[in-house]
Amino acid sequence: MPRSRARRDRHRPADLRQPLRPARRRRGGRGQRRRLHPVRAGVGGPGAGRRTRSRRRRRRVAGRAVPRRQRARPAAPPARRPGGPGRQHDQPGDAAGAGDPGHLRVPAVPVGLVQRRRRRGDAGRVGPPRGLGPAAGPDLAAGPDGRAAVTVFERVAVVGAGLIGGSVARRLHARGVDVVVVDPDAGTRAAASAAGLAVADALPADRDLVVLATPLDALATVLADAAVAAPDAVVVDVGSVKVAAARAAAAAGLAGRYVGAHPMAGTEQSGFEHSYPDLLVGVRWAVARGDGPVADVVRLVVEAFGATAVVLDAEEHDRAVGLVSHAPHVLANALLELAERAAEPTASHLAAGSFRDGTRVAGRNAERTRNMLADNAGALAGVLDDLVALLAHYRRELADPDALGARLQAVVDGAAAVRRPDADWRACPDLDLVLSAPGPVLVRAGAGGLEWAPAQP
Repeated sequence: MPRSRARRDRHRPADLRQPLRPARRRRGGRGQRRRLHPVRAGVGGPGAGRRTRSRRRRRRVAGRAVPRRQRARPAAPPARRPGGPGRQHDQPGDAAGAGDPGHLRVPAVPVGLVQRRRRRGDAGRVGPPRGLGPAAGPDLAAGPDGRAAVTVFERVAVVGAGLIGGSVARRLHARGVDVVVVDPDAGTRAAASAAGLAVADALPADRDLVVLATPLDALATVLADAAVAAPDAVVVDVGSVKVAAARAAAAAGLAGRYVGAHPMAGTEQSGFEHSYPDLLVGVRWAVARGDGPVADVVRLVVEAFGATAVVLDAEEHDRAVGLVSHAPHVLANALLELAERAAEPTASHLAAGSFRDGTRVAGRNAERTRNMLADNAGALAGVLDDLVALLAHYRRELADPDALGARLQAVVDGAAAVRRPDADWRACPDLDLVLSAPGPVLVRAGAGGLEWAPAQP
């Protein structure tokens, strides 16, 4: 109450005194009335009865005015990977510290190998938003805890606990599958054990499924070892080249129980410490046709990872990834090499987003990239020949702006169909029958069960 009124009421009888009212708050100014704050005044404590500082004084911090109202800024989500969690196809299975797979944002291909949510409205990028894992499809069957039930492969061994292998092991373990991690590196085994995974330095013989996530140059040896160590297990490799892997599996005596798979995801990091359960969730998994139990592997991919399986021949797979994955590695390294040789020294100081995105996968693990490109040399050579011819057209049309503009507009008009191909989804009552159909097919979990669609409508 005003001080004058309080002084006046001291001399009045108690029944004539005006009732106390809290001081009205003002917007500011010298005459602003002060009010007691029960916390800052230290009610019941040594500071009881002290008035708070005026708003104006409280808004002054270190001699500068603070805005009266400041909207709280939400904290940025923690990046799971340095450089942001952009996703990409990459070479999986590097043992701890064995390499640094590059970071690549790739467009989709006609067979639908890549179909991702766009980031930040940038028409040139695809993938989930930074800091967020991809959205999985509907669960086919959910357990009491709401997680998807895995109906195939109760006992799994993952050989090679790098970025991809570690993420596979973590995801299956989170789904209640009995998982054992096998890795030659003691540090990787220790890290996997600390993450709650069972580890071993040799492949157990009681596994239903063995997932090989090793470097490509070690795959043939590991396939031969798995054929002997786990004589009853289905063997799946998750490398980026399928024709060479299928030949190595046949040479190892794995006919009838080998299936080639390839998750179209990864990061610019490597090693188990950068793996996490949701890395491969909701992405496209290529599954190569063959003599093995392809339907069981498709079910595992759909159930455990909420993924869309792209079932196709090994040759089709290698041609497709030659275009959307391996050729970009060649282009990125060629562009970075050109910049290194450039006579203009200021170019590197001016390099920004376009150059950074175009060379993201370059300058990484040379041995890993060499193995990937060399193992797919047949398919990649044809892609590079077509690319060289196309670059020659662009080179000639630099002198004809109208022709160049028409070509660029044609690319713009067709970009959406390439990046986000449509699919005619249908119910899939018989998975084996669908997988026997000619041509690549897509399989996913729908609201009422499995759904399928031809990849080339």
